[in-house]
Amino acid sequence: MKLPEKGMSRTDITNQLDNFKIDDLDWESGKVFGYVFDPGKEAMAVGKEAYMKFLTENALDFTSFPSLYKFEKMFNALPASFRERLLVEYTNSIF
Repeated sequence: MKLPEKGMSRTDITNQLDNFKIDDLDWESGKVFGYVFDPGKEAMAVGKEAYMKFLTENALDFTSFPSLYKFEKMFNALPASFRERLLVEYTNSIF
């Protein structure tokens, strides 16, 4: 595959991404089991902001991005019972 000489416009990229999603389930309806969770507007805004702060960092090399190693250690330190409770609460909330 050869890269094109000129890239797509922002509008064309956005339109293509929207077209990719045409057959996706409406997860925001709250009736999609598994894989997605609507945490509410405020938590979603915080999550998006956090995601954007680390969009380009690569967790495959913690020597370059030690912040990601800190995240992994913090997550793995959560008790399994806490992670299980989150799953149960989420499952109960969609039924």
